[in-house]
Amino acid sequence: MAYYYRRRPPRRMTGCGVILSIVAVLLGLWLGVREALSPLLPRRAWRLKTGEAFCSPPLVSGGVVLAGTAEGTLYILRARSGEVVAKGSALLGSFVRPLLAEGLAIFASDDFRVYALRARTGQIKWRAEMGGSVRAPLALSGRAVIAGADSGRVCALLLPEGREVWSASVGGVVRALCADARRCYVAVRLGRVLALDVRDGKRLW
Repeated sequence: MAYYYRRRPPRRMTGCGVILSIVAVLLGLWLGVREALSPLLPRRAWRLKTGEAFCSPPLVSGGVVLAGTAEGTLYILRARSGEVVAKGSALLGSFVRPLLAEGLAIFASDDFRVYALRARTGQIKWRAEMGGSVRAPLALSGRAVIAGADSGRVCALLLPEGREVWSASVGGVVRALCADARRCYVAVRLGRVLALDVRDGKRLW
């Protein structure tokens, strides 16, 4: 007795099967590439949980990270480990970005003062009375930190000791200021912009 078998023609892959095959090939390639490049990919070194929202980019200098929150807290962290070196209170309800200069973290506080902390240890090096809240970001011109207060007072503090070089009144709440090597530009609430000489604080225009 003889048996005969009819050979079935090969099945054609449907559109869904083709797509699944392509996806499987691409997934295999991606896993292989990721495995090969894993030593080169960045990995998270540390994470800090504060329960607060950070509202400005962090500053990094000399192995130290400065980060400020919307609740008005300034964190000084070690860049390598994320360890909190110091934690201070800044402006109420908002945060003015601090300065990093000559190994100091300089920021305004809600007690009407400007503080300079040693960035590596968090210890206070000096403090300066402003006579009002400082809501405008601090400015740096050479070795002088320039700060403006709601009382209309603008002053220059020489680094690293924080000695006051000059003080001037601009006749209005200081909303913003910036400085270059020669002039300090101050915007006040009444819609005026003034220019002061960074050497002595005299009004230029």
